[in-house]
Amino acid sequence: MIKYTIAENFNDLFQCVNNGATHIVIQQTGLTASYGFIKLAVEYCHPLNVKVYAVINPRIESHCYTLFDAEMMREDIIQFNKLNVDGFIFGALDRDNGIDIKTMRTHVQTAGSTPVIMSTAFDKIPMRAQLKAMDALIDIGISALITHGSASYLSSVTENIHQLGRLLRHSKGQIEIIPEVMSDSEIKTLTEWIPFQYVYGRDV
Repeated sequence: MIKYTIAENFNDLFQCVNNGATHIVIQQTGLTASYGFIKLAVEYCHPLNVKVYAVINPRIESHCYTLFDAEMMREDIIQFNKLNVDGFIFGALDRDNGIDIKTMRTHVQTAGSTPVIMSTAFDKIPMRAQLKAMDALIDIGISALITHGSASYLSSVTENIHQLGRLLRHSKGQIEIIPEVMSDSEIKTLTEWIPFQYVYGRDV
């Protein structure tokens, strides 16, 4: 199993790598990390065969971005691509909490050959619209999506097995489904039901 482990500072990063992490997600309190952090993370991790993924998120309040937000994201993607990050994680939504197709497509094109993963913004999409949203992400060229299986984090991911299975069946192998988990015990319970190949979280 591949675990996408969150690091918010260099001490986090150091501990994650020492604990055997192979895929590090760089963010700072949910926002895009500094250029310096990303640069040092890549320089530290790549010689150790550890991959670095950059979260691209200019503000925490909403994933419905303004033109200025979108331009900030585009510039960050361009600069981080020059540092040879291994992937980007972001999600843009419209006012109705649907996929912002135009912004997502533009940023995927900006990323070029670097893989893009849809962030947990996916969970803000109404469940009745998520399968259609997944089809749109596949069409845009998104390689994977991260989901808790519910917009509420009061529930454990293991309580959302039905929704995760629904998404997995609909994906038909065209996009990876990456459950967001809170602990190794959740991973154990989750994989007893569905043998996911990937998980994402802070303490994994």
